[in-house]
Amino acid sequence: MKNNLPCSVVRDLLPSYVEQLTDQETTELVKSHLQSCGDCRSLYQTMSGRTPVFVEDLAEVDYLKKVRRSRLRLVIAAACLAVLAAGAGLFLLLRGKQMRTNEPQTAQQPLPDEPRIVQAAMPEWTYDESAKTLVVYGTDDYTRLELPDTIDKAANLEVQDNNFHLSVYLPVLRNESEPLQTSLPGFLDRTDKSLTFLRSYLKEHAGGAYSEENAAKFVELTIRRRGSYSYTNDEDRICLEVGDYYWHRDSLYLLALLDFKTVEWQQLGYIFYLGMTVNPFSEQNVNINGKTQNLPYYEAYLALGGQDGSTPEDMLRVTHAAAWYGLNRGTGYWGSVAESRPVTEFAWYSGPAKAMFGNDMTVMMATSLIAWRTEQSGFEAVSRYCTGSCGFTEAFGTDFQTAKDAWAAWLNGAVESGK
Repeated sequence: MKNNLPCSVVRDLLPSYVEQLTDQETTELVKSHLQSCGDCRSLYQTMSGRTPVFVEDLAEVDYLKKVRRSRLRLVIAAACLAVLAAGAGLFLLLRGKQMRTNEPQTAQQPLPDEPRIVQAAMPEWTYDESAKTLVVYGTDDYTRLELPDTIDKAANLEVQDNNFHLSVYLPVLRNESEPLQTSLPGFLDRTDKSLTFLRSYLKEHAGGAYSEENAAKFVELTIRRRGSYSYTNDEDRICLEVGDYYWHRDSLYLLALLDFKTVEWQQLGYIFYLGMTVNPFSEQNVNINGKTQNLPYYEAYLALGGQDGSTPEDMLRVTHAAAWYGLNRGTGYWGSVAESRPVTEFAWYSGPAKAMFGNDMTVMMATSLIAWRTEQSGFEAVSRYCTGSCGFTEAFGTDFQTAKDAWAAWLNGAVESGK
């Protein structure tokens, strides 16, 4: 059957076709059209990542993605009408042929071979020497990415992925111990997997704290030198901006994903517990690896069973050790990898001060308390409280002061028994 789908209909269907959302019949019609129409085929190759997506192409692709939800039903209806029209045309064609059966027949010329779609090999990266920008295209496994030697000359990195767009000022990620050729692929892989993990974990464990709408949004992540730590939650995407402390990527994403209206000690403890001590792809684990001996609470960390600080479990031990130090020796900022500063000094904090032992509840103390409370009552109960669905007593069956005293006693006992 001849495919009479107009180009305008096919281009409206392409976003859904690329994401495999069309039904079988519509898929076949679009596929047939792409075989015969070079313009639509070129647009399909760009949208599906078969050819590089450069900056000038992104506006059109983003627009198509943005409107696909609101126009999908209309497009499918138009496609159905086109299919009906094609069917009617075929019927009339066959009918006319039947009426001409008595006419002399001439030998039919052989049809030319059907056009074949030749897909260009998709590059893993391109490098713009003038802009000193390396562009990496999304892969299923970034750890297999082989970067060019020109990475040493690059100042900026752009990553085009189906789920996120990453823009990085590369000097922020450089370190003396490992070249970017080997460290950067791991960072990209953890970024991809971390965003996916946090969404999946909340969906499975957090009950009503999970938002399907926010989780479906495209992520724009920008890492700048000495940048601000902020986010915007737009209609179709979440935009994150972090600075030198780029390991706050996960915590910032959780803030945007959960869209807290105020951020007090319980919300900070909640997002750091989930982003640092549960998330196996946290950058905090990488940054603390091998540096635990510089911590002022190193002895407490060892007493809790800590070793190199390279796993979520070790990061949790660091958190508990920092909380113990704060409870017994006072809180402050020591310039360590896992600092514990008062909540009111934290850039994201927007609520009133929460007094605790004569000082604010610090980030590490709040995270330790949330972790312990999760062990006692489960993550879903913690989620209900931290997202404001219920009060402390309703969530945990006890008042805050009693729970805080029990947590402090447990923490002191855990450290003392380890010594």
